[in-house]
Amino acid sequence: MRRSAPEVRSLLRAALIAALAAAGLLLGLAVAERYVQLPWRNPWDVTGLLAALRYNPANNLLKYLLVVAGPSLLLLLAAATPLRRLLFAATTKPAALPPETARRRPAAWVVVLSLLYVTIMAICVTTYHAGNRQIDAFHEGETLGAATCHLAGQAPYRDTIFVHGVWQDPLRSATAFALFGRSIGAARTLESLTKVASYLLLFALLWRLGGRRLAHAHAAFLLVILLTETVFLHVAGQLAIPPRDVVSFAFLLLMLELWRRLRVEEATGAGGAAAFAALAAFTAVGAFAYSVDRGFFLTAALLLVAPLLLHMAAGRKAAGRLALAGAAGGLAGVLLLGAALQWQFAAFADFVFVKMPQYKELMDGKVYPFTERDYLIPVAVTAFNAFVVLFGLLRAAVPADGGRLRAVLDHAAARLPAILLLVLSVLFYRSALGRSDPEHVVYASAPTYLLSLHLLVGGPLRGLLQRRSAHIVLATIIVVFALAGAWKIHHRDLLARNFPFRQPDRELVTPEVAEAIDFLKANLAPGDDFFTMTSEAVWYYHLDRPCPCRFPVVWFAMPPFYQQEIVRDLQRRPVKLVLYADDSTGYAIDGITSRERLPIVEEYLRAAFEPFAVVGAHEIWIRRESAP
Repeated sequence: MRRSAPEVRSLLRAALIAALAAAGLLLGLAVAERYVQLPWRNPWDVTGLLAALRYNPANNLLKYLLVVAGPSLLLLLAAATPLRRLLFAATTKPAALPPETARRRPAAWVVVLSLLYVTIMAICVTTYHAGNRQIDAFHEGETLGAATCHLAGQAPYRDTIFVHGVWQDPLRSATAFALFGRSIGAARTLESLTKVASYLLLFALLWRLGGRRLAHAHAAFLLVILLTETVFLHVAGQLAIPPRDVVSFAFLLLMLELWRRLRVEEATGAGGAAAFAALAAFTAVGAFAYSVDRGFFLTAALLLVAPLLLHMAAGRKAAGRLALAGAAGGLAGVLLLGAALQWQFAAFADFVFVKMPQYKELMDGKVYPFTERDYLIPVAVTAFNAFVVLFGLLRAAVPADGGRLRAVLDHAAARLPAILLLVLSVLFYRSALGRSDPEHVVYASAPTYLLSLHLLVGGPLRGLLQRRSAHIVLATIIVVFALAGAWKIHHRDLLARNFPFRQPDRELVTPEVAEAIDFLKANLAPGDDFFTMTSEAVWYYHLDRPCPCRFPVVWFAMPPFYQQEIVRDLQRRPVKLVLYADDSTGYAIDGITSRERLPIVEEYLRAAFEPFAVVGAHEIWIRRESAP
């Protein structure tokens, strides 16, 4: 059948768009892999995988930016040629900012059942680093050991160093102990409750991104399930929702409500918008108290999209009020952070902003394998998301008569949720570029896939999801998944595994570890200190003794000045026993032992301590003057 001229033009346009996206990705990948090689620097002589390769960790970031930008750069070049007539022919005027129409609220029972379904799915997800039958001595130890130091009176960063955040490390377990009693199960229970809250907020976010349509939220949430290991499907394993993203989803919900209120033209909208600007800024800055990386990412995202928000407010002469509200909210976030830090701002800033960025990735970084499938997929998805968002902006600019900048700004303001998610996609992925392993890739990819779902459900699937037949199919799938999830919860005893606040600690450690704990307790007097070289801070929790230096995880003390600080602390404190080595992954992270990473500390230990006992795989040393 012969096609009409408009049909042929439409096919050519689709083919050109697809070709630009694919060619841009391949070109960016080729340039990144062939030409990016920044000079090697390691001024503090930090030991790690990258040091062995003399590979600058900034290479990962630069390569990522080139690959992600490739399709968009090619689109910009095409838009500057006569090809723009074919690319953007379908648009006749720039996008406007229509206020949202009122929607009929779903029945209360539908909302309750939806939230119950989301809760079932959340319980079926293994709690991040807290769902195994035995304790994850390194990751769970980061919070349990830090909490032990905190409860002994040590101030954050001044007396105890940790890398995630005040809540994520010491306060999380300290709060769990206050709520449920001192146990590993208590910390796991609070983390699982946070996980459930994060999934509920995620569902609310998907509902908001879908224009407050419940069908859109359920469709997007179903796709989230298919990308994780929630029930019985594990299609790609490309996505994980760590509990700490409860603050990220709260921030996004506040930003979307701020955006919605700025689109409302009534005078009452301005005051409401200012309140949500303050709340969003408070959440972004206050996130530093929860998790440092989330604080960085959310605050940076807020600052990057602030010009669009002010552009929207300027049309209603509310930009000044909005800016003042945001500043007030940010100041309140600083006060929250200060309270969490016990006002140790100087120690916090010195480690988080000055010292750690200079050696963190030399310590734990890996070369990002851009050409491997599981590593390329999230990068390619981000690149295509950016391409789609940019295409919309250019399409708004091409037909504008004498006001292209205004048209682009109006279109960008109308699509602010997509732009915000794109910004967060790039920022969040910084974690995966710093520590390039499968775990960090999947947990850094949430904004990337949320943006893809937003573009998919709000675009190609939008018409389909408005059909009654689609609602019936979706409801059927939800019922099947809910029943499967309920069966899984019962069959695998997931309520007890998610909320094990009554489970004795002894059931979560191996007999060998339990024997080592008993031996150490029997040989430590009340005034004696203990130190571990295994980077498993959980030993301070097991023995209920704070770390005698600032580094319960000694892995973080790799610069020579931090090693020298540890030696000074060990010299002045009554440290009797040292867990010198064992067979744990914490002792030999990435196959490099603590002895190799910390030569200054190693030299001191060999001079001041001697072998005392071997309990299982645990090699315990004693101070020479205390030896029997």
